[in-house]
Amino acid sequence: MDGWDVRTNKNRWWVITNPTNLYSQKLFPSLDYTFSFHVGLHTRMMQTEMCHEQEQAHDRMNQLWNRLAGAHATLFKATKVEEFQSVGMKCRECLLFLAQSLAKPEMVPAGEEAPKRGDFIHWCELIANHVAPGSSNDNIRAYLKQVSKSTWQLVSWLTHAQSAGSFDGSIATEATENVLEIFIAAWAKHEAPKQQAKRRRRNR
Repeated sequence: MDGWDVRTNKNRWWVITNPTNLYSQKLFPSLDYTFSFHVGLHTRMMQTEMCHEQEQAHDRMNQLWNRLAGAHATLFKATKVEEFQSVGMKCRECLLFLAQSLAKPEMVPAGEEAPKRGDFIHWCELIANHVAPGSSNDNIRAYLKQVSKSTWQLVSWLTHAQSAGSFDGSIATEATENVLEIFIAAWAKHEAPKQQAKRRRRNR
């Protein structure tokens, strides 16, 4: 793939080829990050045999990465404390959207009350239990719970930090991106056997 820094009299873009797509540098300030996004987008486009449920899931994932791109863009332009605090708020919104996209009512154990919609930490605990069940997944499940809780606490702190700066914003966005990636990977691992079984049934 090739990446080009394209400037016009109205805007500035990253243009990445094969396949060719362009990304506004207002939303994608880093070329490295844009390459990662482009590769992920291209991979999703290649998955042509998707059911309606899968298409909805991919739409939610696209929205998720767009929200993260917004946090990166805010950080890129930030110079004041309140702007760095805004990075924390965007990261929190991104994390909440992740939990709301993955959460299902059946994840709540029988007889227990479901966490509130904005209770990110407890929903992530339920999601981790669902996508990484059993003793063979003990370490993965524990890591999902620990990193989601610590990242939520970090970005929540940033939204009120009176001395917030660029390094704080960078740590928060990178931590948020890590949570997104590991939860999506864990979800994909959990769903893979189901998708393989469906493909086998279609091929019979």
